Amino acid sequence: MILGRDDIRLTPFEEQADLVREAFGRQRTLLIVDNLETMEDKQGILSFLYELTSTVKVVLTTRERAIYTPIRLEQLAEDATIELIEQQAEEKQVSLSQKEVQMLYKRIGGIPAALVYAVGQRAAGYSMESILRMVPSADGDVARFCFQGSVEPLRGKKAHEMLMAFALFPRMPSRAAVTYVAGLETDPIEAEEALSQLQRLSLIRELDDRFRMLPLTREYALAELRAHPDFEKKAHERWVTWYLRFAQNYGGHDMEDWYKRFDPLNEEWENLQALFDWCAVHDRYDVLKVFWCAEEPGSIIDFTTLYGHWDNRLDWLNWLIDAAEGREDWLTWLDATASKAITLALMTRHAEAEKCFEEGEQYLSYAQPHIKVHWLINKVYPSVFKIGPKNREKINTQEYFDKALALLDQARDIVPHVPDAQLRTRFTLNINYNYASAFYWRGETAIAKGTFQKVMEEANTFGWQWLANGAQNYLGDIARNEGDYDTAERLLELGLRIAERNNEKRRTAKYKSSLAYLRQKQGRRDEALEWARMAYSDFSRIKVLGVDLEIKRMESLINTLESNRSH
Repeated sequence: MILGRDDIRLTPFEEQADLVREAFGRQRTLLIVDNLETMEDKQGILSFLYELTSTVKVVLTTRERAIYTPIRLEQLAEDATIELIEQQAEEKQVSLSQKEVQMLYKRIGGIPAALVYAVGQRAAGYSMESILRMVPSADGDVARFCFQGSVEPLRGKKAHEMLMAFALFPRMPSRAAVTYVAGLETDPIEAEEALSQLQRLSLIRELDDRFRMLPLTREYALAELRAHPDFEKKAHERWVTWYLRFAQNYGGHDMEDWYKRFDPLNEEWENLQALFDWCAVHDRYDVLKVFWCAEEPGSIIDFTTLYGHWDNRLDWLNWLIDAAEGREDWLTWLDATASKAITLALMTRHAEAEKCFEEGEQYLSYAQPHIKVHWLINKVYPSVFKIGPKNREKINTQEYFDKALALLDQARDIVPHVPDAQLRTRFTLNINYNYASAFYWRGETAIAKGTFQKVMEEANTFGWQWLANGAQNYLGDIARNEGDYDTAERLLELGLRIAERNNEKRRTAKYKSSLAYLRQKQGRRDEALEWARMAYSDFSRIKVLGVDLEIKRMESLINTLESNRSH
């Protein structure tokens, strides 16, 4: 049809190539060869294309990346994807809401063929729910069209196992993680070849030693995984083992520069959530205990405290509490309930927190010393919160002050019975920090100052920089209130740098608010206003942490400073 030479088909097959090349030489042609990887005798086709005259330009599409100089086409960006969906909807006279457009993007990604097919299905009368279920389905037309030809030749090879291993990771896995889950950790050459083959077929793409797999590809890989139950079982066990080891390396307490320990956990948070879901469905209680019991070496309790994964944390603590109760594992129940209570307290849901503590009292006498201390320290927090001057007209703050000190004294008496020396030191520092906090909010800053100073020095020596940073913030505020502005400035500016370096958003916001008040005291109102606005913005973004009071304080300070400015 392109050449207008019906006689070519009548000549012997072995002579046809020369006649086609001759015919192409007489005209300018754009020749498109689509999906080369699905064709037989690829080398013969390439040889033919190389020998064409300069009047022919060739566009060759393939998932394989080992030929020519490629122009790599990734999935469409979000803006381009939405534009394509809206263009197809207009062309096919389909009405789609913005919510439905976003649903298509989130579920399918930026794969043009799949998006065009999906909008076409909507035009044919299928519901959005059906489309979102059908289009990514491994048994559907789109998946077969996109992947069957590429995946079929991989079956029985290590690359196929690597593909199935990728299915377990909703977010980009590292090279080390996916290699381990695929069972290829001891054979790095085979692992590299498998990854290379998947990349050549455009089934994955490497980005900074991680690998991205598109949502539609992952759906197909999940179906492949389910179709191979023996491999699936082994892969899941390796997946669990990998993240248990990962938590051992990056979980635990918030020591030293805590961002170095916790940032890798935050990068893997979506993958960890998938692991937790699977463990819950398959009743892997002992695995979830490792992650969600506060004093386990692989615990992520401190990590979730600092990085603000509050809702997720409550969900999994509730699961662990229910599972522990069903097994009559009261020590785990107490540990998880204490963590739940402090979470609720941090979110200013104090009535719920106190109810948790009341429910746990009946089992506390059976607990090991470290669980008792953990429980008592956490129980102090709601009382300390109520001691401040803002509550003095509403409640008897003396009662809560006395309660806080009594709980801290109980905890202090138990600490010597904790076997682990490092844990004893950590508990002692935490008790002293809360002791100083109680006196600070009581208004007895002389006692608070001396205790905070001691805590800051000892915590730095011990390597608990997070606690030292908190004590430093208090000391900066005390110095400001005493009129020692030089000391306050030194403490607060240094403390802010440490908080920012560690990505501690709540503490960073608190330091900024402290600097706003300091600048106001120094008469540097423009700087005070700038710090107050930054603190307000930071607090507003993390208000899930129960910082509504801080937001109101910053609003009031901003209004005062702006009013003074206008005069």
